[in-house]
Amino acid sequence: MGNLVTEGNALFKFIEGLKPAIRKDVLLAQPTTITDAEMAAERSEVANFYVSSKARHLTRFLPRQQPRQHDNSGIVPMELGIVST
Repeated sequence: MGNLVTEGNALFKFIEGLKPAIRKDVLLAQPTTITDAEMAAERSEVANFYVSSKARHLTRFLPRQQPRQHDNSGIVPMELGIVST
């Protein structure tokens, strides 16, 4: 009788074992059973995969950014003695 797992404990353990992004979505769904939590986790996983795959697909068409060259030749430091308080 020492290994009795309640629905609430099982639900808590299930949610705690999820990836952070999926855990957040599951908690927002406020599941009351393991089945509800599993369904919410599956929906979240599908949605996150869809969004990330779309983002990867779209970034292929963005122009590649060149690394910035730091040119400090035109920068003039501000004279702090001019500022009045």
